[in-house]
Amino acid sequence: MLLLVLFVQGAAGTGYLYLERNWIEAGVVQSLKNVSSMHQRSFDQLERTLDYQFASISNVIQDRGDGKADLLALHTQLQKEVKQVWLDTVAVLDPEGNIVDIDSDVPLESVQLPHSLRDLPAYRTVHDSKAGSLTTFVPRPHAPELGGGGIAMFRAIKSPEGHSLGTVVGFTALSSLSALLNIDAGKGFDLGKHGLLGFIDQHTHTWLYRYVYGGDPAMMNTVPSQVISPALFQDTRYGPDVKFAYSPVDGEERLIVLAPLRDGHRQQVVGASMNTYLHGWRIQVLFSVLVFAGLAVLQWLLLGFFQRNRQQRALLDLVLSTVDACVYFKTSERSFTYVNANTAALFGLPAEQIIGRRDSEVLPQKIADDFWVTDNQVLTSGSKQNCTEIAVNPEGKTIYYSSIKVPVHLPGQPPALVGISTDITELHEQTLAREAAEKALAAHNHYLWLNNQVLEKLSQNAPLSEVLDTMVRIIDDYRPGMPGAVFLVSDNGKELTGCTAPHLPEVWLSVAARLPIGEMNGSATAAVRSGETTIIADISTDPRCAAVSAVSLEHGLCASWAQPIKNLEGKVLGVFTLYQRERAEPDAHDLALLEEYARLAQMVIERSRLAEALQQSQSQYRLMAENSNDVIWVLQYPSLQYSYISPSVERQRGLAPEELSGHSLADSMLPDSVIAWDNMLEEHIGRIADGDLTGRFIEIELEVSHKDGHHVAVGLVGTIMLDSASRPTHIVGSSRDITRRKAAEETIRKMAFLDQLTNLPNRRMMEDRLGQMLALAKREQRKLSLLFVDLDRFKAVNDQHGHKAGDWLLMQVASRMNAVLRKSDTASRLGGDEFVILLPDTHKTEDAVLVAEKIRSELEKPFVMDQGVVLDISSSIGVVMYPDQADNVRDLLQFGDEAMYRAKKNGRNAVEVFGAPV
Repeated sequence: MLLLVLFVQGAAGTGYLYLERNWIEAGVVQSLKNVSSMHQRSFDQLERTLDYQFASISNVIQDRGDGKADLLALHTQLQKEVKQVWLDTVAVLDPEGNIVDIDSDVPLESVQLPHSLRDLPAYRTVHDSKAGSLTTFVPRPHAPELGGGGIAMFRAIKSPEGHSLGTVVGFTALSSLSALLNIDAGKGFDLGKHGLLGFIDQHTHTWLYRYVYGGDPAMMNTVPSQVISPALFQDTRYGPDVKFAYSPVDGEERLIVLAPLRDGHRQQVVGASMNTYLHGWRIQVLFSVLVFAGLAVLQWLLLGFFQRNRQQRALLDLVLSTVDACVYFKTSERSFTYVNANTAALFGLPAEQIIGRRDSEVLPQKIADDFWVTDNQVLTSGSKQNCTEIAVNPEGKTIYYSSIKVPVHLPGQPPALVGISTDITELHEQTLAREAAEKALAAHNHYLWLNNQVLEKLSQNAPLSEVLDTMVRIIDDYRPGMPGAVFLVSDNGKELTGCTAPHLPEVWLSVAARLPIGEMNGSATAAVRSGETTIIADISTDPRCAAVSAVSLEHGLCASWAQPIKNLEGKVLGVFTLYQRERAEPDAHDLALLEEYARLAQMVIERSRLAEALQQSQSQYRLMAENSNDVIWVLQYPSLQYSYISPSVERQRGLAPEELSGHSLADSMLPDSVIAWDNMLEEHIGRIADGDLTGRFIEIELEVSHKDGHHVAVGLVGTIMLDSASRPTHIVGSSRDITRRKAAEETIRKMAFLDQLTNLPNRRMMEDRLGQMLALAKREQRKLSLLFVDLDRFKAVNDQHGHKAGDWLLMQVASRMNAVLRKSDTASRLGGDEFVILLPDTHKTEDAVLVAEKIRSELEKPFVMDQGVVLDISSSIGVVMYPDQADNVRDLLQFGDEAMYRAKKNGRNAVEVFGAPV
């Protein structure tokens, strides 16, 4: 930990020193930029001053007007200007560039001016451009007295008309320039002994001029000719114009600022030595290291002291934490001065966050106040106290503690106490569980006894009032002082009646005999209205008891709890009520008993009413069974023998029930009906076995024998009864005589499909059968034929002998045709004297013609009536073959009809095949 602290402190100190160095460098950069700006302004001022002096000289020459100045006046003016601090040498040139006059404060051999300056680049630049003046640096490395060079300024002299009158050339040595700037160090140019301030050539990177502080001659001749290499520059975070530079000449590392001048050829350099501006910071670093070392030693000593103290405290905590109890010290101000781990876990906070805080700050207010009651007694009495306390842990669980609290008096300290609390929650819960189990066991035994007594009464078919009276008496004996009562809802649902309350006064019972549900008649009517448990803890004040409060209080009934008695559909049947002799509310045990008593009362009421309804139902069913026209019966399964049959069987089959007892239903069936019954029953039993319970319901029509020997058609409807495992046990059903209905159905069938006169199939039945035969012939690739028969001279019979003779003749024609035909052939009457005969097994046309000829032959024989009247007719027959001439019903009928009419047309009493040549 100490190493971590030292590391953090060292890191923080190092970070601060690093930031301070950055702050120092940032300040130096800003100062260098300020110096650069000031130096540029000073140099600009120098140029302006020299230009002013040159203007004065130019004025002397221009006053002559011809460019030839008075040499004496000119020399005087030159001497005057050279005496100024700004100029060391001044010369006047004629228009050809030759020196006319010159004056100098420095040796001219050092200045090294040629007699003619015409060929100098600066001279040509001044005269060839419109600038009029030019300032340039002149290196003189062999003239240390000049500081290694100087500044030369050329100014062209022109007449008002623009003619060249000559040139003024001025020279200021670099040493003079440094001396001028050294006049007032307060200008901000003092950058220290190792500072830099000057100009370099941007192309050659050589020094043009360097400001020398204090005019040190040793420095003057060392700088101007030296090259400052860009390779020595290093970028900084302060921008592209700020660099770190190392000088191999003096071994100094500097922070420099570069600023290009207006002419684009020179660049100003301002620099400060890092050894100069970081001197104070390095001293501060050394001092910080010494302070850090001292603090480390001090912290190491303190750490040893705290470790020993912590070890002693940890030993105490270890001892107290091993105790399976909450241990704590508390002052008379209710503040904790120590808590062990168990106590901290109880409060749900680290021990450090508990110590020094009041109990109400770490515990709920009520629990803290409950604890303080005992704490205050200990502090006040000065004696040990034992008690049981309740707390709630952070998970919300209630914890029970057995606590011992002892007062503690320390010199110079306020009164305090030490508390030791042992968790007895498990023991407390076990005690409560044992008490609850004993109470539940007693209630269970009581309920079993109550239930047995009630069931015994029900088994004896006791009246409902008697069963309820027994039930309430047993409940009252189990809970003395809490009389119970059962109310029943009237049939109209508007009143509570039939009150059963054996231990309540008769006066009260007379009042409660009929209680309107819609009025404020206490908890019972309120429970019916709401359908929920209703608790009235004080009858005297509850508005729901307004109508009965006086009589209730008069007989000592102060509270009432009511539970509605509901059936399975949720309908309220009545109310079970418990009354109290004092104001009270039920606990969970009481509410559970209320619900159990209500359920038991529900069972009593429903079973009693069910038994009563069953008796009525049995009487009604017996009355219906004995007076029904249908035979009601019960068959045992699988024997299928009658176990019951109603008396109406005698009207239906002429047999008394006793005669059929023990017999099977199949014993009296016709063979076809037995087969149908067995097949149907087998199918339904199989469906039930497969889980299809709709197979329980059976319906079938059978024929059974009457006692006198004729057959009776019956419609049988029944239900197969199943046990809990869905296995058939017996069949309950009824049989109805449907003889008349079957006869009516047969009559209707004949009317729909048979000709009423000849009893032959009519057109509808013939077309239906023809369709079936066509489908069969097509499927089996067979042929069939159709004969169309029309009677010749039938109208004459009707006209001469009447319609009765005609009807007799038609019946005789039908008889003769059937005599010729096979069983598979079908003769039908379409209407009037037209007949159609279907021959399904005709293999060729010749077979059909042969049958047609037989019919024609039979019909041309005389028909003799009973009166001896002879009817003489013949027939015309058309033949059509399937599929030779037609492959559908419509075409067969049409083509057969056409063939028949051709036979009539050809002389009657003939057979014609459709499509055959005439």
